[in-house]
Amino acid sequence: MEKNFVWKKEYSLVLVLNIIYILVFSYIMTAFT
Repeated sequence: MEKNFVWKKEYSLVLVLNIIYILVFSYIMTAFT
């Protein structure tokens, strides 16, 4: 149970980082066009 919780936490962290990366990337793309 503890392992599963840690895995979920790491997965959500990666998900948040991916969302931030996509937002920053799209912001840069719209800023330079």
